[in-house]
Amino acid sequence: MKHEFKILFGILAASAVLFLMFAGRAGTPDKVRITAEDPSIGRTDAPVTIVVFGDFMCHYTKDFYEQIFPSIKERYVDSGKVKIVYKHFATEERSKIESEASLCANDQGKFWQFASLAFNRTGADEQNQTLYLTGYAEAIGLDLSEFSSCIANRVHRDDVAMDYDEGLRLKIPGTPTFFVNGLKIEGHVPVERFDEVLSKFA
Repeated sequence: MKHEFKILFGILAASAVLFLMFAGRAGTPDKVRITAEDPSIGRTDAPVTIVVFGDFMCHYTKDFYEQIFPSIKERYVDSGKVKIVYKHFATEERSKIESEASLCANDQGKFWQFASLAFNRTGADEQNQTLYLTGYAEAIGLDLSEFSSCIANRVHRDDVAMDYDEGLRLKIPGTPTFFVNGLKIEGHVPVERFDEVLSKFA
């Protein structure tokens, strides 16, 4: 009887250790691979990381960027509590090129300014993508020669492809999908949902 109790106690102890290990990992941004080249905003040592998988041609990603992002930035990012990282989950070729162009803008430190124009898409000539992307670059004061070369040579093709592969690895259903310290949130959700989640971490 004593021997059986020792075995049972050993099983329970091992289970508790495993639970604590995985519980600790579940709430960290390590689940998503983040690199120094990924567009981000906020303090590098912020206690909470939100990773956004988005698509510039997705209406729901646009809604997040225009309606929810400003609130999160003002209340959590600017106070140093949250860092936001953007990853591209582009499925169509035009979207991939636009994603690559945003990373060309990121090379010059202006990803978020470019993203604002890309989501707005005002005056975009769908027949000449390079023309309107260059227009975005000019509007935010990028070095046009450097930007145009970056697009023409598709410098960031592999980066966009790696983001997409990362999304597939994480089994995201579409855009936008968010990971808040590793906790997955899918789809078009209200700002109250982010407040609820962030209140647990930030």
